[in-house]
Amino acid sequence: MKKLFTILLLAAAVLPAFSQEEEKDLKRPDNVGDSETDSFVNQSFDLYEATNKTNKDLKAIEGDLEKIEKDGNKIKQDADILKRLYAIQGEIRSRDEKAKELDNKAADMAKHAKDIRPIKLVPQATKNVKSASAALKKTNDMTPAQVKKTEELIRRAENIVEK
Repeated sequence: MKKLFTILLLAAAVLPAFSQEEEKDLKRPDNVGDSETDSFVNQSFDLYEATNKTNKDLKAIEGDLEKIEKDGNKIKQDADILKRLYAIQGEIRSRDEKAKELDNKAADMAKHAKDIRPIKLVPQATKNVKSASAALKKTNDMTPAQVKKTEELIRRAENIVEK
């Protein structure tokens, strides 16, 4: 019984710290001076940051829709809200394609980072590539939920557009 209590106590202490760690935004690392590595890392973080911006945009649009639905108002056919949602939908598709391209390069970039000269740059280059891969993973993990949320918001917006 004492052992079970100890395990539960440890789990209660460790799990919140682990989940808080995952929720932190990744930080873009400084360039290492190798154009191929820096390009891969910067492109990966560009996608990650754009994905985070999309999350904020979708929340804002959802708030706008909720206000319109609550007020019982109809919006005009050429409503800005639908234009924004269609633009976001296109951005998500484009980002998803680019993320897949970069994912396919990740293993090669990890190898490349180990061969950079001068050798003193190898540890930072390797760390940057790992950070970029983590940013790509988070981007890929967020994309399906964004696609679903965008489709849901488009349906809601189309239902309140004046015909």
